[in-house]
Amino acid sequence: MANIFDYIEWRGDLSFSQSPFNEIDNLILSRVSYFPFDSIIALDEIVTLNETYQRLKSLKLENVKMLQKEDVDLFPVLANSERFGKLFLKKYINKRDLEQEKQFSAITILLPDGTIYVSYRGTDNTLIGWKEDFNMSFMEVVPAQKAAKDYLNIIAKETTGKLRVGGHSKGGNLAIYASAFCDKNVQD
Repeated sequence: MANIFDYIEWRGDLSFSQSPFNEIDNLILSRVSYFPFDSIIALDEIVTLNETYQRLKSLKLENVKMLQKEDVDLFPVLANSERFGKLFLKKYINKRDLEQEKQFSAITILLPDGTIYVSYRGTDNTLIGWKEDFNMSFMEVVPAQKAAKDYLNIIAKETTGKLRVGGHSKGGNLAIYASAFCDKNVQD
């Protein structure tokens, strides 16, 4: 069965102008939010995916924790591909708040056609993340959903291009919530 790596091998050498954005690109960009950018991207910095990987390589890898074991292989493949390596990243945020029982992470990815992709991370492997997931089963709104909406509103104010919003697992929930409850002008 084909997987993300097969797609990158098949289409990774094509730019987005040669092969437009599609559902698999959406899946891949939703996974980018899981990469360990904490010590690599400053909040006010814009940097390519390839450059973030080069920075990661310069750190001692035993000090860097990947959330998903596949990301050890996925990160360099994406970073070194023509299709994804030159994409610009900005506004990485990764917050955990024990008191609020909030685990929230997102990153904005700038596509060559001027489209902005907001990628929300799903549950990480922390107790806070799992507690917030549990809270989703009985709370109307959890703190990460509010943070996702606020993040999308901020990104929309800073940009003029069209927005795409995605995420994996809880990140998908955050993407839907943010899109449904963001400011009306952002929805338009």
